Amino acid sequence: MGQAESSDHCKTLGGRLALVTSADEMKAIWSYMRVFGSSYRVWVDGTDAATEGVWVTEAGEPMSYLGFTGVQPNGGTKENCIGVAPYHVFDITCTSNTLVFNALCEYYRCGRGRMSFTMNVTTC
Repeated sequence: MGQAESSDHCKTLGGRLALVTSADEMKAIWSYMRVFGSSYRVWVDGTDAATEGVWVTEAGEPMSYLGFTGVQPNGGTKENCIGVAPYHVFDITCTSNTLVFNALCEYYRCGRGRMSFTMNVTTC
């Protein structure tokens, strides 16, 4: 499943592809991901497909936090989406045919605000 399909999947569940907005959120996501093992990977919101190096959300808004690790992003015009693995954030092709990625969805929970990295939909 590519980033676009992951985004569509989140929308059908009443959410959206997760938008990471701080280092604390990224740490919480990494902690959550450890449950699934070191090879678990997810898509999050963000792309630089329109202009290389200018990362925006799916809605076209500038991203305030990127959280790339190490030498990332390093894929140039071929890698325009953001993937997350435990303790690693990287740019990758938006379809990633060689690795399995899951959708990391976020939902709004009944008056409690944004709830990242949950796969459960709460109905009000």
